Amino acid sequence: MAKTSKLAMRLAKKIETELGIRCNPETFHRTYAGCNQRASGAWVWIMNEENDVCDVGSCWPASECVKQKYALSLGEYGEIFPEENAGTRTLR
Repeated sequence: MAKTSKLAMRLAKKIETELGIRCNPETFHRTYAGCNQRASGAWVWIMNEENDVCDVGSCWPASECVKQKYALSLGEYGEIFPEENAGTRTLR
């Protein structure tokens, strides 16, 4: 059995905290979508909800989604969108 990555654990915790969706980090996997597929909106990672009702995923890399400077939002079909937090912007 493969060990669950720290990135998957952090991502599942952030999704639960910000969106209220409990995901199973053991189901996290990359899709290895090509550049044309990503340009068309293909997800680059997928994770199952704990009760297997639906999947969540994103066109954005998981490493970007877990960053503190982004707040997560949920699309209509389970897509996770990282949006820059208003509190982290700096004035130039």
